[in-house]
Amino acid sequence: MNKKAQFEPARKTVFFMVMGVVIAMIVMVFAINLAVYKNNQTKLPSEVKSEIIALRFANSASCFALEQEISDDHFIVKEGIIDVEKFNQDRMNDCYLLDQEKGYKNFNFRIVLTDEEKELRSNNYYNNEKDELTIRKEVLVQKESGLFKDMLVIYVQEGFGR
Repeated sequence: MNKKAQFEPARKTVFFMVMGVVIAMIVMVFAINLAVYKNNQTKLPSEVKSEIIALRFANSASCFALEQEISDDHFIVKEGIIDVEKFNQDRMNDCYLLDQEKGYKNFNFRIVLTDEEKELRSNNYYNNEKDELTIRKEVLVQKESGLFKDMLVIYVQEGFGR
């Protein structure tokens, strides 16, 4: 009887167990690297995210955009035209109100109409020293006396919890 032949199946079993663990680890590392790569490729820069959110201020009727009645119960939103009557802090809070406890993690805005010299802030906006981005948008302002050109300046603070 050959004693060497008795240990051969045991060696093969150990070899296949070790190789199974090594191959599983290689597959896991590859899957993690693939997921990280995909996330990095689809990640939007914070400047783009904040500009998309800031579009609401001049283009949404629930914010400051002019709304005109064309017939009973039918309104048209005039994008890019600010209704000066809507441009107040209460409307800002309705338009973009953040949770007091978690709002510091989001984008916070300070909005200025330069010719009107009016300024509004989101509820978690902190002093002017930490603005990461400034967005300038030429808009029209609707007053009782007509339409006037103005510059809407939006100062953006990116949340502290990011």
